[in-house]
Amino acid sequence: MNVLAINLKNWCIDNISPLAWSRIVLKALPQLRDIGFSLDEIENPSDNLELDAKGLKIIEKSMNEIYAMDLPQEVVNS
Repeated sequence: MNVLAINLKNWCIDNISPLAWSRIVLKALPQLRDIGFSLDEIENPSDNLELDAKGLKIIEKSMNEIYAMDLPQEVVNS
């Protein structure tokens, strides 16, 4: 299952805080780099940048560690 990174970013900004996405990305950056993402690419995703299941799992783990939250299913399934 692939998820648009921009949808995740927007949800985080709207539902957690304006800096949430940046914090999540910075925490997950070493693992995200391992799967081929750069900081700029993932922090400012294009409208068509997709995260596969592995990338989504990395983002969710980082979010859970920082905010003790999980992404809602409607965001994951969008």
